[in-house]
Amino acid sequence: MPLHFRINHRPRQDDFDTLCVAVGWAPFGDSFDAALDGYSAMASAWTEDGRLVAWASMVSDNVRHAFLLDVMVHPEFQRQGIGRHVVHHAIEAMRDKGVTAFHVDCAPDRAGFYEKCGFKLCAGGWLDTTHGWNPVTSGAKL
Repeated sequence: MPLHFRINHRPRQDDFDTLCVAVGWAPFGDSFDAALDGYSAMASAWTEDGRLVAWASMVSDNVRHAFLLDVMVHPEFQRQGIGRHVVHHAIEAMRDKGVTAFHVDCAPDRAGFYEKCGFKLCAGGWLDTTHGWNPVTSGAKL
């Protein structure tokens, strides 16, 4: 099935949330508009009948650095190179702005995918403060 790749195309929230749920993520809900407004670049893949099947986004200083976020490929379309294509398109959109340094953080079980996209993985960190955070009680070193 031929796909159409789009750069900086804003999907409808129901299409986006459907993709989120398909990959096991929670829908963006009320944060949808703010999240998309904060992205510096977005790349997506669509079927001929208008179904959103893949997504990648970037946040950036729009000068030197960009961070790859929210890479999703619908399970029915995984392992076909589509994820690498949306990542490539997102990176190219930022390169067009002059950005040359790209960063990604990922879970260990996703490392192989990002290496196939050209990233050289190194130590990184992740802090989820969804349920609060206190540097004194969390064990963080001050």
